[in-house]
Amino acid sequence: RIDVPATAAACPGETHGMHFSDQEKQLLKDGVKEFYGQHPLWKKIKDKYPEVFAARTTVDLKDCYRNMVKTGAADAIKSKHPKVKWTPEEKDAVKEGIKLFGTNAWATIKKHFGLILERRSANQLKDCHRTMLRNGVVFEENADDDDEEKMVDDALLSPETKAKLEQDKNKKKKKRRRSSTKAKQFFNKTSAIATALGRGRKKIKKGP
Repeated sequence: RIDVPATAAACPGETHGMHFSDQEKQLLKDGVKEFYGQHPLWKKIKDKYPEVFAARTTVDLKDCYRNMVKTGAADAIKSKHPKVKWTPEEKDAVKEGIKLFGTNAWATIKKHFGLILERRSANQLKDCHRTMLRNGVVFEENADDDDEEKMVDDALLSPETKAKLEQDKNKKKKKRRRSSTKAKQFFNKTSAIATALGRGRKKIKKGP
């Protein structure tokens, strides 16, 4: 445990009301500069100075730094991967990809429009689609999964994309077959129960 001067400046959210000393604050700022962009940031700083921050939690460090930023005593932490505004071409590629492959093939869409969507991840495509939906954008999807090959020009697809589409198509067919089999089994089971109940009612009506 460290001895903290009684005159140390307050930092809200500190463990047991212990104020951060000037030394702690300086090491906290040094740690942010050293481990900027790394995860988990606050744990790395705490592990870097175990003796100084022995009585602090990672939440304490985060809260204190946040308050230093508010008072101008420290620089704000900016993301190493700032948000990049979507271009009209990228949005059109997402819309066209959904028209060709549906809404569950983001990796395939990214690969198909590789040059346009090069800087986007599959998850970002999904988020973009969700945002455009909230903004009232209407998407045209392929109504029949079995007709995907009619909608897509095979000459534009890479062998990997073709294989992925075929694999997805086979999975959907197997899933439909399993659902159909389960439905038939359920129907047969309920029919048998209904028949048995019907026979029971007839016996009751006839009596002994």
